Formats: sequence, structure tokens, C-alpha cells
Amino acid sequence: MSSTNNSLPSTPRTTLTGTFACAWCGLTVSAVAGDGSRRNQCPSCVHSRHVEDHVDGGPSHCRGRMSPIAIAVLRTGDWMVIHRCVRCDELTSNPLCADDNQLILMRTAVRPLAQPPIPLEALGDLRNRKGEHLAIPRRSNNTRGRARAARRPQRLKHILHSQRGHRGRDFRCVGRRLEVPVDAPGTTHRNHCPNCLASLHVDRRIPGDRAAGCRGRMEPLSMSARPDGEWMIIHQFLSCGELSANRIAGDDNPLALLCLALKPLRDNRMAHRTLLAL
Repeated sequence: MSSTNNSLPSTPRTTLTGTFACAWCGLTVSAVAGDGSRRNQCPSCVHSRHVEDHVDGGPSHCRGRMSPIAIAVLRTGDWMVIHRCVRCDELTSNPLCADDNQLILMRTAVRPLAQPPIPLEALGDLRNRKGEHLAIPRRSNNTRGRARAARRPQRLKHILHSQRGHRGRDFRCVGRRLEVPVDAPGTTHRNHCPNCLASLHVDRRIPGDRAAGCRGRMEPLSMSARPDGEWMIIHQFLSCGELSANRIAGDDNPLALLCLALKPLRDNRMAHRTLLAL
């Protein structure tokens, strides 16, 4: 968000000062949080402003309003707010401040559960085509079989996998090493494994352009819900740290989707803070 002082402290003696006006509610907010850190969003409505370009680097000329769409949980248990620019759709992640609105944060965290793509009461009786209970598949430990498969010539494909123009009908998941078909019900471009929800960084700004030079692994970070109720998976690239929002497919594992949506609610600390804020 814009402020009168956008420079980071170069030495421990430097103090952040200044205020900014919220792009959504118009509240005049101090650029310094209560713990002395730099504030990236409004503590009342948790909206922000697009001032940095996290794809190409440097300052952003968009200056659009960024609304909170999801809550991500770090390995330390801390929460991060995922913002999306309403003008250019770029995603950013910002840490929480102690005086942020707890009700807004909790509402953002439980929004996917309020509009699930499948009835939640049907999860206990989900079965595959063979009649077996559906579960998250494990990675195969058959390294000898994988070595033999790597020596076989690769079959022809119909979608672009590399800049050399090699095409294919399916791809191998980077997480579970399972064969994944390209065709995905409910979406035009399949961009993640339907079993473990992992993917590779191949698209840059437009879905399906295959213009990204990172080619790093994408891990599912959190779940978001559109106003029409459609779920979106927030992926984070492990090599470059960028964020991406991808639509779920009709054959995605519902248990994996639900586990990702419930991830912010595993820690009771935020629920206790929300009850105290009432």
C-alpha cells in the first residue's frame, strides 16, 4: 500500500514513519504496526494496494486495490494473508499484524467451507470406480520400475511441455510420480495433479502460455473461493516464491481439497483471538 515513506530500514536505528489511506475503507492507517514492523494492509478491512511487481520484480505501475482472498499457514503455524489485485490479478502474501481485524481473517479462512463444491456429508462415503474408499495416494517406492520406464522412448503428446515443442497426452506428477491425463473436466488447462494437487511452474501470466522459465515445483498453499462459489487452489513456487491461483478440476481428490481448506483451522489460537474480539 502507498505511504509517505516506502523505504525499508537500512540500519536497526532507522524508524518507519508515515501514514496511508486505505484503498477500500478510506481509513488513515499508520505505516508502522504495534510491534514496530512495516504494515502491508489495513488493520480494519485487511485490504492492500498493489505497489510491488512480484513477477517481473521492481515497483508496480498497476496501483490497484488488493483484496484478501485466502489465508495461508506456514510451517511455523503463523498465518499469512493472500491478496489478489482486482485490476491485474497478481497475487501477494503478507504477514499478519497483531491489530488486524480477527473477524475478517476468520471469515476469509472459512469462506471455502461455506461454499463447498461437493456436499460435505458425502465425504464419508466417497469411493472410486472400483468401489474402494477414496484416499490420498502414496508415492511409489519402486525405483527399479521407474528406471526402466525412464529408458523407454516417450510417446507422442498433444500439449506443449517444453520450449522445444515436444507434445504429449499426459504428464508425470512431480509429487507422487503418477501418470496424469491432460484432459481435465471443468477446466481448459490442467495445471496440477488431481491426486496430490502439486504442479510445475510452466505458465507465466496467462494460463496455458507455458512461458515461465522457472520450471520449479508448485506446492498447494491454501484454498480460496470465488464469489460464485468456485474453489481456487493457491500454489506457491518453491524455487522463486511466486504465487498462482488455479481452478480445481472435476476429478481432483476431494479429500485433498478438504484437507487444504481446513488447514487454517488446525490451530486454535486464531479461533480464541476471534472469540475475544467479539
